[in-house]
Order: sequence, then C-alpha cells, then structure tokens
Amino acid sequence: MEASRQLTNDLAFILGWYTGDGSCGDNSVTIYLGVDNNYQPLIDAVKREFNINATSDIRGNMRPVYIYSVIVRHLIKGMIPGVALTKKVPKEILHATDSIKLSFLNGLWEADGYIDDQKAILATGSRELAYDVYRMLLHLGCIASI
Repeated sequence: MEASRQLTNDLAFILGWYTGDGSCGDNSVTIYLGVDNNYQPLIDAVKREFNINATSDIRGNMRPVYIYSVIVRHLIKGMIPGVALTKKVPKEILHATDSIKLSFLNGLWEADGYIDDQKAILATGSRELAYDVYRMLLHLGCIASI
C-alpha cells in the first residue's frame, strides 16, 4: 500500500472517525468507540480500504478498534496530524466531492456527534475543526451554526 492514495468513501469515513476519536501508536491506529457503538461499519471499511482485519475488544466502557499497520498509521497521521485540540479537516477532504465530504462527516458524527429529530450536534475541542465542518455543511446546503 502506498503512503498516499486516492480518496474513497471508505477512507473518508475512517478519517472522519479517526478525527473524532482516534490516536496513533508507534505501529498502529486506535479508534475509540463507546461500548454500545456499532463498530462493524468501521471494521468493514478498514477491510475494504486496506485489506486489513481490524480488531476490537471491550475495555471498561470503551470499545477500541485497533488497526495494526505502520503504513496505515503513516497515511492517517500524515493526513490528520496533531491532537484533539488541533485536529482539522484534511485539505484533501475539503476539496473533495460531496460524496467524500459526506462520508467524512458520517465518520466524524459516529465519533463525536449525535442526531435527533430536529438537529445534528457535533462536539469538538478544536476551533479549526469546528469551522471546517461549518463550512463543509454550508457547502452541502445545510443550515449550520457554531
């Protein structure tokens, strides 16, 4: 697998989820889910995108999903550097098709958001991420506020 690659809906979904609840170790990527979250869509996206079997277990009230691959770690960390307070939407996503943007937002909302009958709420400590998402939503025709 190459260190950079064509954006797909699966990769955008994984990047969105990582942006919300992911971290990198030396040789792996971990995405943290609540124990009640449906983790199978993430596992399936990793398999389709990288042909890797991600694993998961339960740790207290968390269900981490582990992607053991130095190359995947390098790719993801290269596209989304920083920590929670400094994360932002990758420029490749900002300039991508609407389908890719929606896949990224879907993953991000799985990690840090919720949707009810009247609104969609996203929680983030990153001001830049909040404004990136705001602009993406406006571009997609959604009424948004920060």
